[in-house]
Amino acid sequence: MQLRVVTDQPWDVAADVLVIPIIGEPGFDGPLDELDRRAGGALRALAEIRELRAKRYTFAMTPGGELPASWLLTVSAGDADQVDREVAARVAATAERRLAGRVVRSMAVWLSPLVEAEGFDGDAATAAEMVARGVVEGSYDPKAIYRPDIESKPPILDELILVVPGGDRSAVQAGGERGVIIGEGANTARTLANRSANEMYPEVLADEARAIAERHGLWIDVIDDKRATELGMGMFMAVGRGSDNPPRMIVMRSGGEGERDKLDRHLAIIGKGVCFDSGGISIKPSERMEEMKMDKAGACTVIAAIETVARLVPGTPLLAVAPRSRTCPARIRPGRATW
Repeated sequence: MQLRVVTDQPWDVAADVLVIPIIGEPGFDGPLDELDRRAGGALRALAEIRELRAKRYTFAMTPGGELPASWLLTVSAGDADQVDREVAARVAATAERRLAGRVVRSMAVWLSPLVEAEGFDGDAATAAEMVARGVVEGSYDPKAIYRPDIESKPPILDELILVVPGGDRSAVQAGGERGVIIGEGANTARTLANRSANEMYPEVLADEARAIAERHGLWIDVIDDKRATELGMGMFMAVGRGSDNPPRMIVMRSGGEGERDKLDRHLAIIGKGVCFDSGGISIKPSERMEEMKMDKAGACTVIAAIETVARLVPGTPLLAVAPRSRTCPARIRPGRATW
């Protein structure tokens, strides 16, 4: 997806869809009034029948009329004093998911209403970061892991256009690119965590981590069961004793060995990677048992996190530890992935 920043007015921007954040009750003055006029009064008509309203994350869609944008999509963000980073990301994600199943190649997002809200206080770069992140995260659909054709999947955009009239193009561009990277990191963690338990066993997650390390120049060491035994890692080995798949301790590092950050700290993150959990099977009812594949989400998160850090600030001193084991009294063997 190409990211582009436009400093023109929103009514001058050509796109398949122009996303208009609505702050509080829609007031048709200033730029919103001009957008409505060029759309032939469509926005006012939506407000009159309460299709366009102030309730957070509600949305409305209408043709663009005389505007160069083919469609207008409003997404409400709530009251101005409640708009913050999370709200901005969710507004963007809501817009992306509203377009699920539609043919949309380019989406423009008018940032000014968010930038002017109290939570951003004119910080267009941060608003751009959260909107770009929200669009990327909103495009994620876990069903796509195993189902190549999904009719209701959010659109894969060729271009995301951030519209900031009179803004600092370079700062907004940098903020948007940062948001894309963080959003892609979140989606990597989601994909690893959502993959089925009989496919994503310890060796496979270690292979995924190696591929990530190779792409981004990270140091990696994978401690197998033999080395773990030699090192006296008895508790770690005990967890995986019920499975035919031996455990793996995944250790990844950005920066040099023993290197500290600017505050003279050794930074490390660790995430649990257990799936399936035999203890859970023993004490939990069968309902939603398939969600226990998410027990490995901690390990998947730290792997995705160090990848994200390497993309944002290469060489940052950081250690990621992901112990990955699988306990399963049924001794499920790796096979065809299931959903």
